[in-house]
Amino acid sequence: MRKPEQEQQGEIPHWNEAELEAVLRLDATDGVDRFVNPRLSLNMSSKLFGGQFIANTLSAAMLTAPDTLPRMFQGVFLRPGHAGIPIELQVERVHDGTRLTHRRVRMIQDGRAIFSAHVYLDATPIDQPPLHEHAARHLQPPPEDLVDLEHLRERYRERLGPEMHRRLGIKAAVQVRPVQGAHGLIERSSESRLALWMKPVLPVSPDPVIRYAALAYMSDYWLCWPTRSAHMDGLMDPGHRMFSLDHALWFHAPPSVDDWLLYEVESPQAGNGYGLGRGAMYRRDGQLLASTAQQVLLA
Repeated sequence: MRKPEQEQQGEIPHWNEAELEAVLRLDATDGVDRFVNPRLSLNMSSKLFGGQFIANTLSAAMLTAPDTLPRMFQGVFLRPGHAGIPIELQVERVHDGTRLTHRRVRMIQDGRAIFSAHVYLDATPIDQPPLHEHAARHLQPPPEDLVDLEHLRERYRERLGPEMHRRLGIKAAVQVRPVQGAHGLIERSSESRLALWMKPVLPVSPDPVIRYAALAYMSDYWLCWPTRSAHMDGLMDPGHRMFSLDHALWFHAPPSVDDWLLYEVESPQAGNGYGLGRGAMYRRDGQLLASTAQQVLLA
């Protein structure tokens, strides 16, 4: 008989679930280029949150390539991650060039690969202004003038119902303040776009590995929600689900996660069982930090 997951793997450590850094930090193992993380962040379906897949594989790549910083990340979701079973990270040193470094990272849980990623890192610092970049559309109103998702969760408690109200409270490590309030989240949207201000609840370490991982973690927040927000009655519509297939992330500037970040996401196309989301992450002053893209399977 198969033992319960937690009993098979030993005691899973407890930590403050409002501490984002806990789920970003990797533990070393006796193996070369091998890491483990028993601290798991769950999504609204009580599976491993996609942002942790992205953040932990990025960190593993960075830890094997000192004196470089990531510029490109491409990952593929293979299987869902489950609560109670630590995740392992295995890094392959594909290429070490004079300037560019390439790492392939596999995330393993219970002996099976659940995520695979390719990371390009660059030894050249980002110390010059961009030749051009698209301006943010929603820097106003500032986050201080908006209500956070937890406030909306309580305001719409009756409409959400007990189960969805519970699910919205699972991810406690990041504050989220939607620019349009309930519109596009709890209520149907008139367009396939969404804008959010985000910030870790607790400060994170100045360590670049942790800061890049924090930005990567947050890049999975609501990225593909616009694939459905114009076609369903908000979060309460139980007949629509989505499953992440991949995730791409391009870094344009060193991450700044001490203050609020603006995340503008949109879906240029959805249909025939698939939806595409793309996003841009900005500092409060309008500097573009990262661009993102993700495809989901719609069911």
